[in-house]
Amino acid sequence: RTRHLFMALMRTMIRNEIKNPPKGLGPQSFDWAFYPSQSQVYGLVGHLVTHDFCRDFHMRLLDPENPDSLLFKIAWWTFPRKQPDLPKDSTLDLDIPARDTTSSSEVLFALVETELQDYEQMGAALNDETVTQKERMDHLQKRLQEHMVNFRRFLGVDMSDVFEEDRDYTLRSFMDSLDNTEAMRTIFKLFKKASFELEDSVREAEATGASRRRTVRTQDDEKDRKLLEPLVRLFMMAVLGNILEGHEALMTLDLKQALKRFTLEHIKNNEMVGGQAEGKRKQTQRIADRLKKLHFNVRQLGKFLKKAAVNDFVISQRMMSSAGHLVKNQLIHDFVGQQLRETEDNTETSLNMDLYLSHYKISEPTVQMATEELMNLSNALWIHRADIIPLPKPRNEIESNDMMPYEEVLSTAWKQDGLYRLLEETQPPMPESLRMHRRRVREEDPEIVDRIYLLKRCWPMSFVIGPAEQGAVHNFKIGSRFLEFHRDICFCRDCEAPVPKFLAPREQRKSDTLRVIRTYSPKMGPRIDGDYPFRELEKLLSTKELPQLQKGDFLFLKYELEGMQRQFIQSLESKTQEDGQGYALIAQIDKVKRHLDLLKAQMINEHMFTDFVHETLEHRRDHRKYLLRTQADLEAIDHAKHAYEEKLETMIKQLQEAVEASEKFLIPRVIRSEAQKGSVTVTAMRAEKARKKEEQYDFLAGQGNSVLPAPTYSLGWLRQKRVVARV
Repeated sequence: RTRHLFMALMRTMIRNEIKNPPKGLGPQSFDWAFYPSQSQVYGLVGHLVTHDFCRDFHMRLLDPENPDSLLFKIAWWTFPRKQPDLPKDSTLDLDIPARDTTSSSEVLFALVETELQDYEQMGAALNDETVTQKERMDHLQKRLQEHMVNFRRFLGVDMSDVFEEDRDYTLRSFMDSLDNTEAMRTIFKLFKKASFELEDSVREAEATGASRRRTVRTQDDEKDRKLLEPLVRLFMMAVLGNILEGHEALMTLDLKQALKRFTLEHIKNNEMVGGQAEGKRKQTQRIADRLKKLHFNVRQLGKFLKKAAVNDFVISQRMMSSAGHLVKNQLIHDFVGQQLRETEDNTETSLNMDLYLSHYKISEPTVQMATEELMNLSNALWIHRADIIPLPKPRNEIESNDMMPYEEVLSTAWKQDGLYRLLEETQPPMPESLRMHRRRVREEDPEIVDRIYLLKRCWPMSFVIGPAEQGAVHNFKIGSRFLEFHRDICFCRDCEAPVPKFLAPREQRKSDTLRVIRTYSPKMGPRIDGDYPFRELEKLLSTKELPQLQKGDFLFLKYELEGMQRQFIQSLESKTQEDGQGYALIAQIDKVKRHLDLLKAQMINEHMFTDFVHETLEHRRDHRKYLLRTQADLEAIDHAKHAYEEKLETMIKQLQEAVEASEKFLIPRVIRSEAQKGSVTVTAMRAEKARKKEEQYDFLAGQGNSVLPAPTYSLGWLRQKRVVARV
């Protein structure tokens, strides 16, 4: 459920970033969409793919024991091995030999010469003090060109240049065999949402006069490539790039140990080692050297993918620039497009299911949050509290005393809200000196003063950095059965998650209707002068009483509707009884005629309305799929309910048996038998004897017999004590 709510947050961020592009940019080009330097979605995707939830995807990339993993394929090129000569039909026009047959035949995925200094062997001649720095750099440049050729072969952009034995160990072969793990499905559900929002953005731009003059209607293939461009870039940088660059931190201890075993096995099978004693001495150093180069290549591949996504290559890297262009526009583009076609976004249904399934969980869910995360969350809630906490009325309608800060006035209206009271207690207090100064200068510029007051009550960064360095973590128990306390549930129109109404957007808080599933909200189209012409025209065309229209142009369609309107009026005049439905249709036609004039004035053509109709039908199909999935999920809810009741009944029975055994000091036979064999006195056995005596006394008391203490003594002892004189 936490993952689905995080996805709902990301879906909201995706829509907001696409709907609110940087100033001067828009749907005529999506080069700005999800760009790392200005995108919050990029950071959220990077956080998601490096989380433990994506462990199956990490294994698919980094498992050294899986021949289909990317790490295994990179190791094939990194570790030294025999290599045949360069194919005669090679398309590369560089006079550089293939990987040689010596121990230096490993490939390094370097992009600049300086990256080779710590990994490339110079040789005895170049290590001489008489050799100049320029000669060393010339050597590195030559080796860099050799490595780039082999790096390009690994990418598989031109399979005719790749040796036959290497073709199963290229990036192309990995992308072709990459299966759809659960983590991948989650990622592409978000990408599916992003593709829908990008399409909506293009349609809205085409329906707007100013944007339409800058937007040319393109062919379907070109349009699909334009819409896929930001998603391809996001997949290369935020998904593959982030995972590969930080792969060492994502590898578990088992993976690291498996990688060492894999490296040792390769050394034994493929590299010439001296005598056994020599191999023992150099084995650790040899493994460390191989692993160092392997990790370097994995990081470099992630760096290359990030550069290729935005074509961030310099002139000297033109060979890798062209390879990056092919990787992006062939391998990754085709993969992302295929995954989007095969992915069905059921996030809304999952959120709906979580609402009910969370009430049938026995254990209480817990959440871990660091101190700095709590402080940042508290600051965010405090700054945006006006958008979260319901207000009695908008700010401009709240009467405020000039001598009293606006927040203090609102605190009276918010005093019934638990979140606001909690924030008042959590946020640092305002210094009294600053409070008095604020009251004096508020008359000059209340907006700026209120903003200063707002920020002064936030936790400063100096307070946040300290706990972050200490790494303190807090555990919280989350009550998942919130329907017991908040039954006014609605489906948020922004994030599509079921939330209490006091957390929903302001316009949804006024409705008293209880929603158990998401209701259908129709597409409205562009708004012009306060009306929605596309929506009105759609409703008119769906009227059964309206004859089939023949004209496909808005102007001629208006004339055709005018003719139909006259026919309806003449028909109504000939009737003796009033026909309310007929008059309503005439009024609807008259309204649509005015809307057609608005569309022509805004330079909105018929193709845009056709796109709107297709979009509306697709929107209805999506909602139908949502309802069908919800209906199918009812069985899962019933199953969870029965499983919960059975589990609860079993737990009650076990608890009763435990209480009964505790009261009667019942000892399992196995424990009793082993204690007797070992001559061990179990405390519970003594307690059991005492309990049996108590039961005997209770039985005698119930029969009316005396239960006073009655010790037993021998007759000799009684005569000695003169208790008994004679018998």
